[in-house]
Amino acid sequence: MKRYRKDNVSAVFIDKNGNPMTENTYWKRFSRVRREFIRRLYACPDMETQMYALFLESYKWSTHIGRGTYSNISARSVNNLGELAVMRGDSSLSSSLPYLNDNRAVEKKVQETFDAFYKGEGA
Repeated sequence: MKRYRKDNVSAVFIDKNGNPMTENTYWKRFSRVRREFIRRLYACPDMETQMYALFLESYKWSTHIGRGTYSNISARSVNNLGELAVMRGDSSLSSSLPYLNDNRAVEKKVQETFDAFYKGEGA
């Protein structure tokens, strides 16, 4: 981080020219990759792959994919905010709060309904 410090910007990521990327630049580039990935899923002839594109398009993404995945899985098995904060190694309870607020129970039921409809089981 010290090596790539520029104009008081402490960069974790650098661009192809060796310049530090601001958080905003990193987020824009990540979003561009996300959009292209979803576009390619929609372009697949397989209907199931297109359904994944629809799902991923509506899903809240994080640039910390591994940490976000771990947090979402952990949030399903904890009993309270404190347990999740400990599992994530957070210094503040507020950092874990979005993962408990982002309850997937309703989303899962909706997805199951769509799956049943797609398979011809629903009306």
